[in-house]
Amino acid sequence: MKIKVPKVRSKDGEPVNFRSALVPPYVRKARSLEGALLWLYLKGVSACEMEEALSILVGPEAKGLSVSTVARMKGQGKSEYYAWRSKQLDKYRWVYIWVDGIYSGLRSE
Repeated sequence: MKIKVPKVRSKDGEPVNFRSALVPPYVRKARSLEGALLWLYLKGVSACEMEEALSILVGPEAKGLSVSTVARMKGQGKSEYYAWRSKQLDKYRWVYIWVDGIYSGLRSE
């Protein structure tokens, strides 16, 4: 099957730059990758094991992650967590509901 490659030219001869409407400029990793990385970090996966674990969870998108990239992404996640943890909640009113119980998956017949 032959596919013709579209040619894009501007009317004044200037080069045309492609800008995706779906992906912001300079995005090199997906949010799903960041989420998976932070989840693995919380589960205790080391930076050296991170690429293998991410490639299983996310797929080929995770290939080629260096240890420094993993460390930088973990640092960003930590800073977001500390900002969330130190957020002032004084201006909000809170209602607490405490529930305690036991769930048994066994059927009694």
